[in-house]
Amino acid sequence: MLGFDPLHLLPFPEAFALAGDLGLALQIQLEPPTFWFSEEQVGALRDVRATHPAVPLVVHAPYREVFLSSLYEPLRRAALEIVKRSIDLAADLSASLVVFHAGDVNVMAPRDLARGVAAESVREVLEYAEGRGVPVALENAPFYRHSLFLYASDFLSLDVDVPICLDIPHAYAVDALDAYFDLLGDRIVAYHLSDTVRGKDLHAALGEGEIPWKSVLSRLDPEKPWILEVGRKDALLKSLDVLRSLGFYG
Repeated sequence: MLGFDPLHLLPFPEAFALAGDLGLALQIQLEPPTFWFSEEQVGALRDVRATHPAVPLVVHAPYREVFLSSLYEPLRRAALEIVKRSIDLAADLSASLVVFHAGDVNVMAPRDLARGVAAESVREVLEYAEGRGVPVALENAPFYRHSLFLYASDFLSLDVDVPICLDIPHAYAVDALDAYFDLLGDRIVAYHLSDTVRGKDLHAALGEGEIPWKSVLSRLDPEKPWILEVGRKDALLKSLDVLRSLGFYG
């Protein structure tokens, strides 16, 4: 399943229409400043979804203010509530997957303690999602975040076998891509695609960075969602052309 994420650069009605026109899946981000679960926004999103029921949908839960590893229990509970609301909305919208982040961690906190808190939170997310019948996947973090989930070893050290959404440029930026494929390939259930260079997260169109796409794409499971997180329509079309030229689209 090939899809795209407009990264807040298109209103939801335009994004759904573009996905339908191109025959692609759509990933939507439930993130301020474009979405914060107001009644009006939720109603509008349900309405636009009802007009495009055939578009395969992935929901990306909020992440900028979500801290599932927080040692402050009220903050952690609030973060869990936001992720759970995302799962509830995804169920209402008949989404096929919810992608979530664990968020930043207090850099002064003992890593083992923070990891234990993260494991408890992730386990609760998995149990809640199972009860709602919505698959979820934990995404590896961007390199610039103070997160427990940058490297494959971070997932292996977590005492929870959580499904993974592998963000290709996030892993490439920290030179961890091979490790994810080699060590966690059986747990990867979705992929985020955009181009970048070492040490940055550019969300550039495919071909505008340095990722060796022909070799990377050959390692992806074509039966799992590939989401182009490139934002603009022109970047999306350019990325589709790159996939087509490499024999992975069209």
